[in-house]
Amino acid sequence: MKTAMQELIENYYKLQTIDNFISWFSVNEKMLLEKEKEQIIDAYRIASINNAPNEDMKNIKPEYWQLNAEMWYDKHYNQNK
Repeated sequence: MKTAMQELIENYYKLQTIDNFISWFSVNEKMLLEKEKEQIIDAYRIASINNAPNEDMKNIKPEYWQLNAEMWYDKHYNQNK
């Protein structure tokens, strides 16, 4: 799976001019930021699950891990809102 940054770099080379790149980026900025957010949340969720003690895992629903990761993202990445 490509990261948002890898896609950004590949598209820059495809577009070849800074004007075309800026135009493309302004149209796709929100989509790229949303993809990056999803990747950060997924990484945190997976790391949380992998580092949880086995006894605790038996009673925790998958929704908890997703909500926990989203809350962590909001706390650390939305500090200026």
